[in-house]
Amino acid sequence: MKLLVPRAELKEAILGLSKVVNPRSSLPVLSHVRIDADKSLRLTGTDLEQTVTYELIGHASLPKPLSVLVPLESLQSLLKSTQGPTIELEPAGEDEVVLGSTVGGQLMSRRIPTPSLDEWPVLPEPATTTPVDSKLLEHIRQAVPFASEEDSRHTLQSIYLDVSEPACHKVVSTDGRRLTVLNSAHLPLADSVILPTSKFLAWSKLTGEVQIGTDKTRETLTITAGPWTYITRLIDGVYPNFKQVIPSGKGLTSLALSEEDAELLIKAIPGLPPHDGGPDALVLCVQPNGARVYTRETVKASENSIMLTSSQYSGKSIVIGFSRDYFREALTAGFRLFDLFDANSPLVGRLSPEDRHSSHVLMPLRLVDGEAPASTGDVKPAASTPTTSIQPKKETPMPKSDINPTPEEACSLDKVLAAYEIAKTAVRQANTALLEVANAVREAIREDKARRREINDVRAGLAKLKSIKV
Repeated sequence: MKLLVPRAELKEAILGLSKVVNPRSSLPVLSHVRIDADKSLRLTGTDLEQTVTYELIGHASLPKPLSVLVPLESLQSLLKSTQGPTIELEPAGEDEVVLGSTVGGQLMSRRIPTPSLDEWPVLPEPATTTPVDSKLLEHIRQAVPFASEEDSRHTLQSIYLDVSEPACHKVVSTDGRRLTVLNSAHLPLADSVILPTSKFLAWSKLTGEVQIGTDKTRETLTITAGPWTYITRLIDGVYPNFKQVIPSGKGLTSLALSEEDAELLIKAIPGLPPHDGGPDALVLCVQPNGARVYTRETVKASENSIMLTSSQYSGKSIVIGFSRDYFREALTAGFRLFDLFDANSPLVGRLSPEDRHSSHVLMPLRLVDGEAPASTGDVKPAASTPTTSIQPKKETPMPKSDINPTPEEACSLDKVLAAYEIAKTAVRQANTALLEVANAVREAIREDKARRREINDVRAGLAKLKSIKV
């Protein structure tokens, strides 16, 4: 029984599934894509923590349901060479599948070993979902780059969907050095949840009508978008109190970057030379004679400046230093309006004048040769350009009580939560080890069956030879 899969649809499905399926997984079955065909055609991939399904309605016209596992790498290799409109797929016994494709006008087929469907893990069922504004996916993509990448900070390797304020739901991420808060549409969630970051959620081609929902135990979150269904385990923990980190009020200095200047900075910042030997440092200077960002190789060297000629600014003169990479990523995410308080206070970015709930908080680098002249007067009168250098790698961290608590400040509940995370990880590792043992046993059984078949074939051959009369 052959299944015909449209090549264009299969290509799109594999692009998304490859964000989750690991071809080199320690569990061989997790390097495969499960294909199910009945009333619809579904392709599913998982790494046990997250599951992705791509569904095609009306593409499976088979007399009876079909399910098979196919290695992801085999499908990727097939798509690189095939030229026809469809891919043929046909099970061949319990442990093989035949893939057929058109190359140079001829049908080419290849036989690929595949594990039994019994090895496929039991996956969580999709939760009941409710429609939500599609800009939620855009906000999640904007927030992903600002989440922590440190394995030791598991809770911060996430996107926080905050529904604590009924009138203003938010999408939040932080890595302890910067914080992004995006004003989202109404989220149909009973409680705030911590959503692990993933390559799939950051994928720009994940579009369509969006629905979300959590299961009854609130252990998993389901997101549907177009033909995609995404299920992920939620992080069980306490997210930092991000609201206390955002400065209140308006800054002493306001900077509104034009699109032209923002695009110039995004392109030019990587090419600026190191600042005083620190490759990460960048200086923003707002004064009566103009606004610019600059670096200098030494304190006495001339500046390498980028003038912000079409941007608008007002307030007090100020010079502030920060990470060039962090500032560039904030610009890439769309932040154009910035409030500056002083040289040692966070830089606060906004998306637009109307959206006061969305913000980006960036911690500064400490100044070496004195603070910026934040209170020397308004931008209107003339002023001389100060010579200020920056000490890189000494960033002002987020307040410890909110984002990065020290061991001395950790309460008993924090210790209990930490112990719980350790225990949960150990249980998952044990489950993984048991699954590996089960796979090894199944592999041994298959080898034993194959060996028995070979022995029976040899015996049958010997019997035929004996029956031949010379």
